[in-house]
Amino acid sequence: MSDPHWPPWPIRPYSTQTHTETVAAGPASDPEPFPDPVINQGVSFEEFLVSDYTTGLERREELFLVRADDEPERAYRRIRSLFPIERNGRRWGEVVLCLVLERQRDDMDGIVFVEPPPDSPTFVAIKVLSRQVVEEYLQGGGTENPYNEIAAMQAIGDGIHVINCLEALEDTRQHRNQLFIVMPFCEGGDLWSVIHENPDYEGPGIPEEYGRRCFREIIECVEYLQRQGVCHGDISAENVLIRNGRCILIDLGCCFRVPRAQNWQRVMSRPFQQRFGKNEYMAPEIFFLQFNFDGFAIDIWSAGVTLFHMLTGDLIERTPVWAVVQRNLNNFIRNNPRLQNVTRHMNGVACHLIHRMLLEPATRYTLQDVTMSTWVSALVLQHVPMDRYLEAAE
Repeated sequence: MSDPHWPPWPIRPYSTQTHTETVAAGPASDPEPFPDPVINQGVSFEEFLVSDYTTGLERREELFLVRADDEPERAYRRIRSLFPIERNGRRWGEVVLCLVLERQRDDMDGIVFVEPPPDSPTFVAIKVLSRQVVEEYLQGGGTENPYNEIAAMQAIGDGIHVINCLEALEDTRQHRNQLFIVMPFCEGGDLWSVIHENPDYEGPGIPEEYGRRCFREIIECVEYLQRQGVCHGDISAENVLIRNGRCILIDLGCCFRVPRAQNWQRVMSRPFQQRFGKNEYMAPEIFFLQFNFDGFAIDIWSAGVTLFHMLTGDLIERTPVWAVVQRNLNNFIRNNPRLQNVTRHMNGVACHLIHRMLLEPATRYTLQDVTMSTWVSALVLQHVPMDRYLEAAE
């Protein structure tokens, strides 16, 4: 029996459009750009007056970041570094946890910011990037574009399905030369850490019911992206954060608006010159760089690999070459002792869903297929042992 409350959105044509229909909708085209990002000037590590919320006493303090205009609304106090950002073996910067200080007033000594009440602080995560390193990477043909990420967050980030950009600043002074992307802080961390580092789960992977709840939320995020006509391009356990107890997608540096025909049906995208996303989660049509591709279909593939990772605590393979050699996931599991071991506890119903999400584009599940699949939509899950499933699937 299906859950009568699922899905919580109406069925729309884009979620049911098949590969055949996408090919027939019109000639392949290039992605449509987002509007230019809004990036303001900021100053980092400058002194300002800060008022203590409890006592009202003021002191001068070097603040991490403030917008560089006459009336900045807020400032950011650095708390700690959350993690470094590296690409292609080179350090780009870091993500920093900061406390928000609101602007209180101006006086003869300058702008005064006030600390928040001790019982209701507001924290943000600020991505700090070296502008020089980023520009060198982009000039070399790199595909993960922070400026595109800002533009995408400003265009479609709703803070529920896709992380939003609170503001983007750059300190262009020669001794700084940094780009700052200010985002809400997601207190639950990333899904990768939930899978591998949560002491409440003995593993492998996370419990099936919790995994199903998380996957439903990821599918809601993908549905939101498709509603906006956007391909994420880099769905992975690392790019799913937990905010207010729910999954939200981050890291939009690879995302793009899918091309459309005049009747608003999406059409195939021309192959890019460079791969984008992570090899382990990458669809074969992106890995081989030879074929027109459906932007929505590659997100389905990446979501399928993410689900496998959630339920097994492991990845299928380092690249998607296996899909060409083995033809499908069921065959690969039968022929690979490592995969037999990591999937032995899995529900065959879940494996069938992942199998259908990881087929060639012409037969790969659409978003609607995933949404209404038994494992996702059932009110009560039935467990099918993996050996029985694989035997029946031959």
